[in-house]
Amino acid sequence: MITLLAIHPTYQNLLLFFSGFFVVGIFIFNRKLLIRKVPFISILVITILIALYSLIMDLNFKSSLMFDFWPLRIPLFSLIIFRIYRYLFKRKYKREPQDTFWDYKESTPVADRLFNIAYGCTCSLIPVFLGVSGKF
Repeated sequence: MITLLAIHPTYQNLLLFFSGFFVVGIFIFNRKLLIRKVPFISILVITILIALYSLIMDLNFKSSLMFDFWPLRIPLFSLIIFRIYRYLFKRKYKREPQDTFWDYKESTPVADRLFNIAYGCTCSLIPVFLGVSGKF
């Protein structure tokens, strides 16, 4: 039954790319979805389902060298990191961080730019941390 969930090898790289880019893409193009409650819960459910799929596939193919499914957990980690960074930002500045990814005005607060840079750098390092730590 679980083998029906296996992905054809041709589509594995596409799945990894799009799943890894899922939360970061929403952060870049429409951050309001990560901030509002109902869309956030939908995104959280999707990332949890992807992570559960990854765990099931890792347990099913543990002895096989067919494919590593641990990168499918990256969207969940990047979503958790966004919420932690957002919480810390709101606690310190008493407001939501502005979306400065596509904004190149000099009048934009530095704290908002640093929020974006910190989140972007952290999310780009998630695969490194997971890979070094034994594929989480």
